[in-house]
Amino acid sequence: MHYRGLDELASMLPPGAVTQVFDHWRAVRGAALAPTRRDITPDAIVRALPYVFINEHCPADRNHADDYVIRLAGTGLRNLYGRDVTGCRVSDLFQGKMAADALAEHDAVRRSAMPHLLSARFPSHHGNVVEYCRLLMPLSDDGVRVNRLLGVFQIDTPEEWSLQPEYTLKASVMALAESRPAVPA
Repeated sequence: MHYRGLDELASMLPPGAVTQVFDHWRAVRGAALAPTRRDITPDAIVRALPYVFINEHCPADRNHADDYVIRLAGTGLRNLYGRDVTGCRVSDLFQGKMAADALAEHDAVRRSAMPHLLSARFPSHHGNVVEYCRLLMPLSDDGVRVNRLLGVFQIDTPEEWSLQPEYTLKASVMALAESRPAVPA
């Protein structure tokens, strides 16, 4: 999603986990290119931790193309995929165009050192709307180049599903899988 500056991006974020993590990222970034991994304080984003992940850039080698490895995955991500995805490559979690789009989005954040917001609405099996939001933010170990991305996602489902969180997550995943949106680069 395009925006003109961090203030405009902040105004586009939904309340909840995404906003909490963005506000913390922005505060610890200061005037730097990007904050370091150590700058991100879990105590400052406790309620959002289940939805937080950190992906590390892994340059191409003989066995793999340029990719990103999930170094930290909150329990919400584990629930979303039905397994722990820590150590997985981003390209292993998606197929075809979705994999290419996800990698392109990661590369855009790494090269520009600016956050990227993906926001989408999907129809559910029950005719309701599932709202999905994911924000990727740059991290830099050396202050010169972005080598990791801090991510956070949020799935907002119809209120009547909130009584059954396990069903909510499964229904949201099914709606996301069926819609297969293109991730803007």
